[in-house]
Amino acid sequence: MADSNNPKSRKIFSFLLKKECIIAVYVLLAIIAGFKQYQHHSYNNYLIFKYVYYHTIDLQNLYNNYPEYGNSNHYGPIFSLFIAPFASLPDGLLPTDIFPRAIKEFIRLYSFKALPCIIIWLTIIFQILKENFESYLTTDK
Repeated sequence: MADSNNPKSRKIFSFLLKKECIIAVYVLLAIIAGFKQYQHHSYNNYLIFKYVYYHTIDLQNLYNNYPEYGNSNHYGPIFSLFIAPFASLPDGLLPTDIFPRAIKEFIRLYSFKALPCIIIWLTIIFQILKENFESYLTTDK
C-alpha cells in the first residue's frame, strides 16, 4: 500500500481523484468495452434495440426471431420511440462509416499520405500530456 505521508503519492492520488480524470477513465473504459464487443461481434442487444424501431415502423411483429439478430425481442412499441434517435446512427465509429461516399474515396486516396502527419501529431500530444503530468507531480501545492 502506498504511504499516505509521501508527498508524491498524495499528488498522484489528488490527480486521480479529480473530476476530469475520473470522467476520462470512465469514457476510456466505455470506448475499450465497446471496441471489444464490436470486434467479437457480441453486440446482439444493440441490434435488438436498433431493429425494434425499424420493425415497429414497418408494422412487423416485434417478437419474432429475425435474422438480423437471431434472437427474440422482449420490448414493446413504446420502447422503439425511445430508441428511434439511436437507430439511425452508424454501427461503427470509423470515419468511413460516418462520412458519405465521396469523402470515403478522398480518405482512401490520401490516408497513407496523411499517416506521418497523424503520427507526428499524436507524438506531440503525448509529449505535451506527459510534460503536464510530470510538472503537476513536481510542483508543490
